[in-house]
Amino acid sequence: MKGSKGKMNKKHLCKTNVSTKSQKPVAFQFRMGSSHTFNVYGPEIGELQSITLEHDGLEKQQAWYVEEVSIMNTTRHKIWTIPCKSWLSLFHTDCQLSRTFSPVTGRRNEYTG
Repeated sequence: MKGSKGKMNKKHLCKTNVSTKSQKPVAFQFRMGSSHTFNVYGPEIGELQSITLEHDGLEKQQAWYVEEVSIMNTTRHKIWTIPCKSWLSLFHTDCQLSRTFSPVTGRRNEYTG
């Protein structure tokens, strides 16, 4: 994430699922139609300017279609919704595994929380 006051280092987004059969951790995978929340902590970067999403999936089933991303700054009570509507995939459209997105101007909202 990049903001008006700086940027955050790259963060690895991960979750650990547990197999109901073996009770052992199994690899997390995004699924079509799913929605996920990740908590990311870092320095204050000011007004959000852009985010970069990437992954290292080399197989077709590892492709991600990202509809949108919401970034919430819980300290400043701000939320940004970023429309993405793009594939992160070697097998779709322009075959990119990394993309940078910017929030829509004027779409930043405050929240109470």
